[in-house]
Amino acid sequence: MEDNKNIDEKKLKKKEANKKYREKNKDKIRQKDKENYEKNKLDINEKRKPYQKEYYEKNKKIINQKQKIYNKLHYENNKEYHRLKQIKFKERQKDKEKDINKYNESKIYKIECNKTKLFYIGSTIQEIEKRLKGHINHYNQYLNNKYHYVSSFEIFKNNDYYIKLIEVYNCNNQSELRIREGQIIKLHYNNNKNVNQRIEKRTDKEYYDERNNLKKYRLKQKIKTKNLCINNYYNKRDKLKINYYDKNKIYLKNNYSKIKYESERRFFNKYSNVIYDFIIILNQY
Repeated sequence: MEDNKNIDEKKLKKKEANKKYREKNKDKIRQKDKENYEKNKLDINEKRKPYQKEYYEKNKKIINQKQKIYNKLHYENNKEYHRLKQIKFKERQKDKEKDINKYNESKIYKIECNKTKLFYIGSTIQEIEKRLKGHINHYNQYLNNKYHYVSSFEIFKNNDYYIKLIEVYNCNNQSELRIREGQIIKLHYNNNKNVNQRIEKRTDKEYYDERNNLKKYRLKQKIKTKNLCINNYYNKRDKLKINYYDKNKIYLKNNYSKIKYESERRFFNKYSNVIYDFIIILNQY
């Protein structure tokens, strides 16, 4: 009995020692196992290849017949699956053709407010009514702080608007459609009622040239309005002077010296401090 107990204790000690060794050297053991597995795998495949070739050459006809029978059974059992697969394949081809030709009937539209007469110009492949619903949904999301601001929202504030088709344009891709949209926006860009902040497909050079031209145009307008205001002011003043002189002609002739004295006195009272300072400076020199 004592000998059996000693043997069991030795076995337990060996197991514990093996566990500790494996835990310490996990990576090394895994690498060795992988190397051994790959070596054995290559050896097995190299041994199998000549036997496989000989077997295939001897039983070539039988293998092909079995494969054909299996394919027929598989097709009959999965007939509906293959039918649906063919339908999906045809639908994909149709979708590809649609994707190629979807820009043939692209549309350029205009949304206008009936009250303020503000308008927005855009382009789409969808139907116009569907695109309008998209604008309205974005506006409602913006009111709930779930979407960013877009300039077209100014039109929807009064809840009185309509959408209008400007043009049906035939093109091949989105960039061509954007270019055409930009051309139409340019025609209405100087209009104060236009809400579009961006002209599609406009280069940086075109942008800076247009901005400089706008600045020059605005400066000319400011100068014109300023000159008109000045001319109107002087014309009114001259008319008032003439009217005053015509009404008080006799009084002005009889009291010329008194009027002159009063005007000089007012001038002196107004600029007296300046005059005194000027006299003091002269006396210093």
